[in-house]
Amino acid sequence: MAFDRLSVLIIRIHHTEEAAVEGREAAALQPRLPVLHLQLAVLEEALGALLVEVGEGTRRFLPHQSFKLYAP
Repeated sequence: MAFDRLSVLIIRIHHTEEAAVEGREAAALQPRLPVLHLQLAVLEEALGALLVEVGEGTRRFLPHQSFKLYAP
C-alpha cells in the first residue's frame, strides 16, 4: 500500500509541475508543489524506516493471499 501511495504521489507531482509551468492555472498550482514535495519526503522517510526494520527482523511483510469467488 505504501508503494502505491508513493507511485501516485510521484505521478501527482509530475503532473502538477507540468501544469504549474504550462497551464493557465499556474499561479493556483504553484503553492501545492512544496506541500507535495514535503509529503514525498515524509513518505520516503517512512518507507526507509520500514525497510530498515524489515532488514533487522523487527517487522515482516505478510504474504498477500488472493481469494477467488469462483471455482477453477
